[in-house]
Amino acid sequence: MIMDDTSLCFINVHLAAGQSQKAARNADLNAIMEDKAILPASDELPFVHGGDGTAILDHELVILNGDLNVSDTGPSSACSDLLRPIAL
Repeated sequence: MIMDDTSLCFINVHLAAGQSQKAARNADLNAIMEDKAILPASDELPFVHGGDGTAILDHELVILNGDLNVSDTGPSSACSDLLRPIAL
């Protein structure tokens, strides 16, 4: 997507679940981000690093969301202490 002079790319993922799947999640995410031909080419704007817009990392702004299946394995009080100052 191109908005004004900025190329944007929105990615939604669902990565492997489970504490033992950390390496698989990291490998899958790396493969997704490095894939070179998942989007149609565009000649509207020069993309980052001279890309043509077919790769995720050709875009100036990438927004990654989804079920990353990342969990906090530390004590629950540590997480609560970090989040308390920003609670709405």
